[in-house]
Amino acid sequence: MKTTLSGNNAGDTIDYEFLVTNAGNVTLDSITVDDPMVGTVDCPVTTLAPGADTTCTASYTLTQADVDAGVVDNTATVTGTDPRHRCHRHRHRVGVDPGEPRDHPREDGGYPVGQQRW
Repeated sequence: MKTTLSGNNAGDTIDYEFLVTNAGNVTLDSITVDDPMVGTVDCPVTTLAPGADTTCTASYTLTQADVDAGVVDNTATVTGTDPRHRCHRHRHRVGVDPGEPRDHPREDGGYPVGQQRW
């Protein structure tokens, strides 16, 4: 997941890019990313062959509560269906600090806004 922060005030946005890769050995259909915090996630491709990937996007508008808390914790889940109609899911959580510089890793080993890695 990659994030880009437009600012650190209420009303500013966090733009999310979800890189979805099929690391398996069968084609997955009905690829979706569910992120209750941001709502609709746009995925331009919903079928992935083995080794293929797509980038899904969404935006979140910071609230004053987010700014006051100093962090936005977000969890997204990607889901796809294999040829036997079995559902496959992967969940990822990331915390974004609205006031943190984006050009270096955090002291806790995580990455600041714009540098999160899956």
